Amino acid sequence: MKLHRLFVLIMLAGATSACGTVARPAPASTACLALKTLSFAQLPPGQKDDPGNVADSPETVDEIVEHNTRWEALCHRSGK
Repeated sequence: MKLHRLFVLIMLAGATSACGTVARPAPASTACLALKTLSFAQLPPGQKDDPGNVADSPETVDEIVEHNTRWEALCHRSGK
């Protein structure tokens, strides 16, 4: 009977420890190390002509500003 009790205690101890979950570490992200804010070129106010096509379109500027805002929020505050 003592052997039976010991067996039951060992099984209970093993069963309760098997239910525990180990926290998985957060995956390392290197995106902030690989990416950076982007620069863009705009025409001076009032200038319409772009000889040499050196300025970015307003749509491109909007997309770059959106990208830079997200990068600042995700990466800059973490010091990366």
